[in-house]
Amino acid sequence: MKKLKYTSLILSAVTAVCLAGCSGNETKTVPTTDNIRVSDGNSANTPNNSNNASKTIYDTQKTTHVPANVNSQDISVGSETSLNSTGFQLDKVVRVKNDNGEGDYIYLGVRINNETDTEYTITSLNNFFLTLPDGTEVSSHIKPKMYATNKYKKCYDDPITIPANNLFTGFIAGGFIIPSDCDSFKVNFIPTLDNPNNKSNIITCEVTASDITDDDSSMK
Repeated sequence: MKKLKYTSLILSAVTAVCLAGCSGNETKTVPTTDNIRVSDGNSANTPNNSNNASKTIYDTQKTTHVPANVNSQDISVGSETSLNSTGFQLDKVVRVKNDNGEGDYIYLGVRINNETDTEYTITSLNNFFLTLPDGTEVSSHIKPKMYATNKYKKCYDDPITIPANNLFTGFIAGGFIIPSDCDSFKVNFIPTLDNPNNKSNIITCEVTASDITDDDSSMK
């Protein structure tokens, strides 16, 4: 009988400890960086919302273009220059108008000449951005990119490989969204070569209304 009493007391004590521990786990919350997300103010801020996750990735890149005091060259549409062993020319700027109030899509037709013995890749997000007249810097966006890859056969999805001692020519699917009433901006190209973190050089091309076409047939 004494053994049974002792056993009951031990079981009761163990049960009380377990209940206390479980209750504590249910009420305590440990904040982690996984719980910190950037909200766009419109869509639901949930981990499984793939559209929101993509938007967050693109939006947070707007402030990481180039450092101050870089080597820069200015060109006009249709002219070519070379910087950091990279030849660059902006051939065409195509505007796709939208009636959804989100702004128009901008796509770039470019020529990039790799003057080195090493091939490398570029992306619209890392190597390009636009500067609007008010100074706003605009990164490539997922929406025009998805639109182009589904609609235009002659748009290349990035990353794009630039062969050694060779030339890439074509439209980049990674487009931009600008206000519908904006008819001028700067196209900025960062020739990083095979080091995507090398942002010490930049080629800037001034684009005016006469340089922009609404004819997208060259991308089809």
